[in-house]
Amino acid sequence: MAGVFPGGGRWGGRAADQGVAAAQHNLGVMYGDGRGVPRSDVEAVKWYRLAADQGFAKAQHNLGVMYEHGKGVDRDYVLAFMWFDLAAAQFRAESEYDSSDAAMDRDKVASKMTPDEIAEARRLVRAWKPIWRSGVPADDAVARAPVRH
Repeated sequence: MAGVFPGGGRWGGRAADQGVAAAQHNLGVMYGDGRGVPRSDVEAVKWYRLAADQGFAKAQHNLGVMYEHGKGVDRDYVLAFMWFDLAAAQFRAESEYDSSDAAMDRDKVASKMTPDEIAEARRLVRAWKPIWRSGVPADDAVARAPVRH
């Protein structure tokens, strides 16, 4: 996969294809904005998910936004809450970024949820484990959605 950034710079998707979470997140942003690649919410979600599954907080936050608004995926407040909550925890742990946006987004989504939905989202947060992507084909990795009982 190769693309061209606006302004003519070449970009090779090798890092994203090889499982580098930051590169996967950046590719998701590119697809979400249509920068250098055709705009596609579905492709943006695919790349955010690959990075989010590895614990990349920015991708977790962006994936929460996609679930909250039903962009590239069906709207799902439970999954939006889960990804926002994971992002807020990651941002706090990294101390590099402010966790308040993710926490505010989580709380905004929670205001639209039933107590049972919030409990389910919290269960998913507790059960979440990072998935390391080295050597995992993207299609196989994306197919691993959280199982809700």
